[in-house]
Amino acid sequence: MFEARAELRGMGRSDLARDVRRVSMPSDQLGYDVNAPRITGPPRLLEVKAATSNAVHSSVTVHLSRNEADTGATFPDWALVVCVVDNVDQRLGRIAGWCAANVLGDLLPHDGAVGRWDQASVEISLQRLLPGLRAS
Repeated sequence: MFEARAELRGMGRSDLARDVRRVSMPSDQLGYDVNAPRITGPPRLLEVKAATSNAVHSSVTVHLSRNEADTGATFPDWALVVCVVDNVDQRLGRIAGWCAANVLGDLLPHDGAVGRWDQASVEISLQRLLPGLRAS
């Protein structure tokens, strides 16, 4: 959320930076955590996941809900933003990168004949992530 605000301020759009919202605080039912406006076009819908740095080598494991995956498949402006926590005690970290929902398609489980998946542990190669936040 802080990065999205800083990005907009850096483009001279403090007015839009004030509109960045962490929507997951009141409810996690939307399927994303942050609503971040753009200068043009619809807002970015950012689902933010974190992993500790000692767990990150060439891939990172994140936990996605069915609702998050379905939201990503429905809205083209949805993005998974992966953060790496370098110091848990000091709450210091960095953005490892982001990806659109279509990058996750082959990593998600498939529904079976007798059931649907609800939660998934997904291992994502860091090579699949684009740097920074989703800008467009």
